[in-house]
Amino acid sequence: MKKIYISLLIMLGIMCTSATAFALTDGDWEFRLLDDEVMITGYLGDNENIVIPSTLFGAPVTKIDAKFKNAASIVMPDTVREVSDKMCQYNENLESVIFSNNIEVLGNDLRYMYGSCMFQDCVNLTTVKLPENLKRIGATAFLNCKSLKNITLPDSLEEIGESAFEGCESLTSLNIPPNLKIMEDSAFEDSGLESVNIPGSVSWDVYTNRQFEGCTNLKNATIGEGITVLPEYLFSECTSLKHVELPGTITEIARGAFFECASLEELTLPVSLRIINQYAFYGTGLRQLVLPYGVEYINGQYTFAECPDLEAVFIPDSLTKIEGSIHSTMFENSGRCIVYCSADSYMANYCKDNNISYLTDNSVNSSITVYYNGTRISFHEYGQNPELINDRTLVPLRAIFEAMGADVKWDQETETVTSTRNGVTIKLTIGDNVLYKNGQSIPVDVPAQIVNDRTLVPARVVAEAFGADVQWNEASNSVLITE
Repeated sequence: MKKIYISLLIMLGIMCTSATAFALTDGDWEFRLLDDEVMITGYLGDNENIVIPSTLFGAPVTKIDAKFKNAASIVMPDTVREVSDKMCQYNENLESVIFSNNIEVLGNDLRYMYGSCMFQDCVNLTTVKLPENLKRIGATAFLNCKSLKNITLPDSLEEIGESAFEGCESLTSLNIPPNLKIMEDSAFEDSGLESVNIPGSVSWDVYTNRQFEGCTNLKNATIGEGITVLPEYLFSECTSLKHVELPGTITEIARGAFFECASLEELTLPVSLRIINQYAFYGTGLRQLVLPYGVEYINGQYTFAECPDLEAVFIPDSLTKIEGSIHSTMFENSGRCIVYCSADSYMANYCKDNNISYLTDNSVNSSITVYYNGTRISFHEYGQNPELINDRTLVPLRAIFEAMGADVKWDQETETVTSTRNGVTIKLTIGDNVLYKNGQSIPVDVPAQIVNDRTLVPARVVAEAFGADVQWNEASNSVLITE
């Protein structure tokens, strides 16, 4: 009878505790019972290596609303579904955390809202095992975790909050999940990332910016197919950035997207591009830039300013509007730069009105761009732009041969071109599906042919016959010839 009475008192105590949410203790743990589940509210022990129990008082531990001020490591059971926004904030002892796999949100689940700060300024935190089912990392979750370097983002992740990894200077490598939907302001600002691959599923609105600003170790960036806008100051002050691959879906480069990317010497723009905003290429290391036919609008305020190595910008007739300051600052302190545009175009008149150096090049309106060792080949003097015939790029014969430093001879009677360079002689005859290299025949998909009274030859087969590597860039409609 006495045992039954005690049991009834315990049950009554549990019921009262559940109703009134009074704190209970069990060993080192302070907790509350809520609907037959446990929420841990405090840690009373002094152990630096903390293993959170899966049950207390016979009920599962599902929530943690406690701050661990001196913990060096934390391991959570898979019963936990929610954790505090500030569980280890400013804890300089913390080195590792293993999360429950049932947690879907770390930190605040509201956008653009500081306050989660789960591990803010945990300067010795090196290793974090994230939940397998995680969907969102909240704002400032790992802000200034300067030692963090071992972390894997799960494929389930859909959102990375504002400044989530800002200041993580030891974080040099990170795979961004293929289905990520949202990457908020300054998500990786001032981090140590060396390479990024941003999936095309990411959607940026007009308020997001500076995702990789100040990542001074960043050298390579790939933007996934599907992204249409490069946000403001996306790669601002990424002073080591050398290679950026843009998809064929980009329509707009926002303000300062490549601001002061001093190591960025080459950039191929996609044919989908329509808008370029102010400061877009300010302070870059670009030597030349080809604007694809289709660009319609430029905000001319410091767009190409402070680019000491910039020698040429090629601007097509599709450009019909330039805005910005009253006195043009588009090329301020980029004194070596010459604009190439067609005669009597909008850009030609703009250059005249603003005392900008320019030269006529009607080939800026070509739908295909050909580069040899990174330098654009002009077809202006040949009076014929490249043509895409049966999915093969044909170019004026003298343009390709002379760009590669080869001698050219044309036999009008046999309609045969002979070109020699570095001990290699190649011959092509109009209409023949064979090219001869030092007498050896090489099949040709599309033969040399005459278009608009100009002799065109297949760029790939000619360049490869001379030992060059040839690549086709679908996004920019470009032939890239390199030796």
